[in-house]
Amino acid sequence: MNNSLHITVPGKLFLAGEYAVTTPGQPAIIAAVDRGMTVDIHTDSPESTNQIILQSDQYEAPYQTNWKKVQAITTADLATGSWTFIRAALAVFHQAHQELFLDGEKPLPTVTLLIRSTMKSKEGKLGLGSSAAVTVAIIKALHASLLEDNNPSSVFKEAAFAHYLVQGSGSLGDIATAAYDQSICYQAPVWLAEKKIWQISDYKTLDWSEMAVTPLNWPAGWTFQIVASRQPASTRKALAKTTDLSELLSASKKAVEAAKSAIQAEDYDGFKKALKDNQEALVEALPDDYQTEKLATFLAIIKRLDLAGKISGAGFGDNGFVVGNDEHSLLPVKTAARTAGLSVIDQN
Repeated sequence: MNNSLHITVPGKLFLAGEYAVTTPGQPAIIAAVDRGMTVDIHTDSPESTNQIILQSDQYEAPYQTNWKKVQAITTADLATGSWTFIRAALAVFHQAHQELFLDGEKPLPTVTLLIRSTMKSKEGKLGLGSSAAVTVAIIKALHASLLEDNNPSSVFKEAAFAHYLVQGSGSLGDIATAAYDQSICYQAPVWLAEKKIWQISDYKTLDWSEMAVTPLNWPAGWTFQIVASRQPASTRKALAKTTDLSELLSASKKAVEAAKSAIQAEDYDGFKKALKDNQEALVEALPDDYQTEKLATFLAIIKRLDLAGKISGAGFGDNGFVVGNDEHSLLPVKTAARTAGLSVIDQN
């Protein structure tokens, strides 16, 4: 058996519903972006030893293991060291597909994965969900090479739990966007609200109710730009700064549902208003430093130019985004943003 495959996984950008989406049943809209991960997969079994060999452009040395070692990984093992998201992905895949490993007389092929990222620039990380993308990339690669399927729901669930075992926070919406490979409206599952120390063996008993993923077709005439502050933000640290989000939930849900309807109807003005309403609710609910000086400058620029956009994701740094159409050019944004020390990243 010799087989080679190539897969790509997108990054993400939250458009609406941040923070509230960590509450199961609360919606968010998340865009897939063309900065992401690629994985080249090669399987062979000359005298197969169930080996897994991983190479990444983020590390000098490869990571090599086997399924027997993967089976022994515990949640505690994922708290330290390198390759943590990848080790978690391997462990959850093993837990989810134990039938593959029961027949000792039928060894699995050696799997070699080469992972490349386009989610960094010379200035550093872009805040587009690199840990989520690499976790999904590993699960997708294993599904393609060992199961010969690419069921986005299964890929999402396995990658989501693996990522949460390492990060311990977030909504998993970035995982869903990467797994479904497109922009989506997303709601988190019930188990996300459970306060417990999860073990890898819990995977098959997780409660996925309330989880919903609705694919969204981005209007063909709408253009899209990421405006990067180049101030890295941590979702985990940002969530730790927040306390009671209950007052945000109702306003967020209303704004997200309006934004979703506007995208489906290609209603630019409706989308712009929905984003403005969501932004105002977030600024009111979150600590003052959610809106950094650079992000405040970005918001002032898009207000002056009368464009749809807002801060994306955790805030406290990272990115904003702006949307244009035939009547709303994004060219003035580039000039104004760069003058203010912001970077503009075009999206296809």
